[in-house]
Amino acid sequence: MNNEYIGHIKRLLKNKYTLFFTVIIIDLLLSVLASFIIERCFPNSLENIGGMDFSSPGEEFFIAVLFAPLFETLLFQALPIYLILKYLKSAVLAIIFSTLLFTLQHNYSWIYMIVVFPSGIIYASYYIYIFKRKGNRFAFLLICSVHAIYNLVAFLMIHTDSLFSN
Repeated sequence: MNNEYIGHIKRLLKNKYTLFFTVIIIDLLLSVLASFIIERCFPNSLENIGGMDFSSPGEEFFIAVLFAPLFETLLFQALPIYLILKYLKSAVLAIIFSTLLFTLQHNYSWIYMIVVFPSGIIYASYYIYIFKRKGNRFAFLLICSVHAIYNLVAFLMIHTDSLFSN
């Protein structure tokens, strides 16, 4: 029965849409879990998590939801993963290096870095998975999309009150 269950999961994840949305959900859930654990261990620490300062919600949306996923996917997934896979031929090293670059770039606070660390692992792993099956361009577009959706959810959570108030 265990092998049957695993086989069903494998078939389900072969569907490209199911995999895409599963990656998004796992990314969001791991972020919530990391935030929950941090809040339990260090009460009220998430109140001062840090982040970029924006002059308006419009600027924040443009940078966080549209620009950052493109820029960060290029610098922290596409280039390092491509180069490491080409020259060192190590997916594990590519995931580790990409994750470290992604995490260190989000150095607003140590708490912020802990919260984004799982996303770095997810983006690097998913990038390699897609890269090996569909190529660099498709992997780039999918990771940009996953990252943009994650940032959009975060943006909406931060600005829900202001979006619906007079």
